[in-house]
Amino acid sequence: MKITHIEMRTVRLPLKEPFTVSKHRFVNCVGHILTLTGEDRTLGYGESVQLESPWYSAETLGTSSLLLRELILPTVLGQETGTTSVSSRWCASVSRTSI
Repeated sequence: MKITHIEMRTVRLPLKEPFTVSKHRFVNCVGHILTLTGEDRTLGYGESVQLESPWYSAETLGTSSLLLRELILPTVLGQETGTTSVSSRWCASVSRTSI
């Protein structure tokens, strides 16, 4: 079955308790909810979760948005699902590409 449509939504969820590092306090977790639709209208879901700013990790909402929108999702769209996972095929295609 081919992946025919991908929807990416950004979500902001409050943390149960604030997360504090030396000079920054996080009260929300942000990320993306991905909905993948197959040609037979089967739905699959995924998520990407990170902090808003790079105080704790280099991965941010902006960097993950860019990677998903410009690199990962266009590669996955139109791919056949099956015994080899779409993510492993994507990783193989990236390893052959110089960035």
